[in-house]
Amino acid sequence: MMNIRYKGELIVLASIILVLSSYIFKYKSFESSQELLHQKQQEIVQLQDVISLQKIWSPNKISQKLDTLKHIIPSQQIIWNKRGKKLTVKFKQIDSNQLNKILNKILNIAIQIEYINIKKEQNKYTMELKCKW
Repeated sequence: MMNIRYKGELIVLASIILVLSSYIFKYKSFESSQELLHQKQQEIVQLQDVISLQKIWSPNKISQKLDTLKHIIPSQQIIWNKRGKKLTVKFKQIDSNQLNKILNKILNIAIQIEYINIKKEQNKYTMELKCKW
């Protein structure tokens, strides 16, 4: 007799539990899809960064940019030795303006500096540089 009396209430309770569980499932699936979307966006940004760095670190462009160092000062003041992806250069008797131009160019090129030595002799500078890319 109790089963018949509370039968409607049990159906309502079961339907409420079903609605709540479906709401929780929908909320969790929406949350996980948003998290997945956020991860995908971060991966896309990282890939774009890698692609832009690959364009910057292109060996042909770096080699061309390093060749512009030859034209900053007269060729009598340069000892230039470039083999493959390595450069050894010595600048002799350069003034401070030329030294600043050379350093600005070097620092704006994506190279790995292995050795740099700058010596001041009176008002002139001597700079040795070994780098690779």
